[in-house]
Amino acid sequence: MTQAEQKREELRLISLRVDELKAQNNAYESQTEELKQEFDKSEVQVSKLIEEISCLKDEVEKLSGKRDGLKTEIDKYNGLLSKVSDKYGKIVKDMEITEKRRDSIQREINDQNKMLDKAQSENEANSLIVKSQYDSLKGFEEQLLIREALINKREETLDRREQGLKI
Repeated sequence: MTQAEQKREELRLISLRVDELKAQNNAYESQTEELKQEFDKSEVQVSKLIEEISCLKDEVEKLSGKRDGLKTEIDKYNGLLSKVSDKYGKIVKDMEITEKRRDSIQREINDQNKMLDKAQSENEANSLIVKSQYDSLKGFEEQLLIREALINKREETLDRREQGLKI
């Protein structure tokens, strides 16, 4: 295998690796998009829960004037408020976990992009080397063709001289 062929094979392998990295980046982007959608859904749930909490607080304030007669009802709403608060706490924790996962995936995407950029720059550098070597080989080939033509011409001249002596 010639050096040019080796370089072409190296370029082909680098190109395959670049394609792999692009596929990985696309997968990471889709995962990031899913996480963003989950995050958006969580934000909607949080806003609904905040609205629920606000409504419940308003109701508690209205009933505080009737506290003696409505003690059992207030306890009921406090239980609901506690559940909502627990849900809110869980959603906040889930959002934090989701943000951490998103950040982690974003770092991986950034790392993969850096690797892709590096591979592309290596690929460009190798392409320039192969082109340079190819051009050099073409120049050598042209020189060899010229020398071969000169040698053939020289042989013809010598053959004519030799024939001239024999006659």
